[in-house]
Amino acid sequence: MSPYLAIEELVHSFRHRLSFLRRLVPERLRRRLLSPIARRAIERLASRAFLRDAILPALVEAGCRRLLVVGTRPYNLAFYRDCETRGLAAWSVDLDPAAAKWAAPRGHFAGDVRRIDSLAAGQTFDAVLLNGMLGFGIDNAEDAAQTLAALIAVAEPGALLIVGWNPGLTGDGEIEVFRNRLAAQPLGALDQYREFPPQGRVLPNPHRYEFFRLRAG
Repeated sequence: MSPYLAIEELVHSFRHRLSFLRRLVPERLRRRLLSPIARRAIERLASRAFLRDAILPALVEAGCRRLLVVGTRPYNLAFYRDCETRGLAAWSVDLDPAAAKWAAPRGHFAGDVRRIDSLAAGQTFDAVLLNGMLGFGIDNAEDAAQTLAALIAVAEPGALLIVGWNPGLTGDGEIEVFRNRLAAQPLGALDQYREFPPQGRVLPNPHRYEFFRLRAG
């Protein structure tokens, strides 16, 4: 899967403000210097705090024990640590071979999420986090339908699905596949969805979480 848009947006912003570095520091080194800044900025977003402080505890309270995270980047590592601390074992899957360096602690599947039933070799999950993937690898309704079918194949009875996406950044065709084929599901005390407003270059579009029952119990 492609990197989350916010990294490129923030790096672009810093490049503009610190343009004098272009004459002094090679491109590769500039990226190494700016990427940790971008990662910390993403980790501090209200939507990321909500993932950590509200969604994660709600999953644990719902009895979830095995989480599959679709797409992994450096800013996922702190979330994985929080999952382990709370007793929620996490696995990750990503199409980009380089993403293995940011793997979830319980295991990582290198490949297309639409093949997760074969990549995961018979493993099942009671929760799936699909955050930031619509428009970044899941680019149309057909992709979304294939992804959903693959996730259902590895879902335990009663499994939950959290879809995080950016209204306005992509069309509604992808999210409508999930809305039309799955039951919306409040997550504990949380409503069926939660939306956060844009936050400048770090998050130029709203970020919205929607909760579904991935497979009937």
